[in-house]
This record gives sequence, C-alpha cells and structure tokens, in this order.
Amino acid sequence: MPKNKKNISLRWKIGLYLSVFSFVLVAIVFIFQAILLEPMYEASKKRTVENVSNAVVNLVKEEDDADDIEEYINIVQETNETCIRVLRESNIFPGTYEDTYFESDSGNLGCRLYKMSPMKFPNADSKCGE
Repeated sequence: MPKNKKNISLRWKIGLYLSVFSFVLVAIVFIFQAILLEPMYEASKKRTVENVSNAVVNLVKEEDDADDIEEYINIVQETNETCIRVLRESNIFPGTYEDTYFESDSGNLGCRLYKMSPMKFPNADSKCGE
C-alpha cells in the first residue's frame, strides 16, 4: 500500500475542524448582527408602537374617565417599554397641541430621556410618524 497521503494525526484533524467550525460560527453571528439585527429590531418596535397607539386611541375615544385612561397608559407604557404622550388640539390656539395625559414618573428610561429633549409637535395637517 503506497503512502501518498500524509498521515495527519487525530489531534490536528480535530483542531482543524474546530477552527473551521469556530470561523463559520463567528461569520454567521457577524452576518446576523451586522445585516439582520437592525431591520428586525425596527420592524418589531414599529409593530409595538402601532399596536400600542391603536389601543390608546380606541381607549381615549371610548373612555371619558381621565383617571382610567391615565392608569391604562401607564400600564401599557411600562409593559411595552414605550413613552406615550396623548395630545389634543388646543381650544385657545387652533393648530397647536397641548398635553392631555402624560407619563408618570415610573422610572421608564425612554420617558425620562424624552422629557430632557425639546420636541416640536406636528402640524394639524401632517400625520404622526411621517
């Protein structure tokens, strides 16, 4: 039997397979993190915001008790890690908005950051989120 092939020891074979496996695993994680993570995260957050906003809008339209609405908003924003601000058109200055209900100081980081930065409200003609 001719020995044309080099005999590689079992230790080197295992090391080579482990190195190739590790490289492939790192490449897959990098691709997932660099390419797929941001779009998936954005889609998830958009879906959450749409669901929460629809629920709050429906509740505000149906409910007249401000305490119940504020309690529901606080529960929803803590559960979904969102900061909710409900606005209504001003009776004094048409075309401007004023707060109807605002978040409580519940420790929600998003709401604390939101309070720190000034925000311009959209005009009455524009749609939120556009």
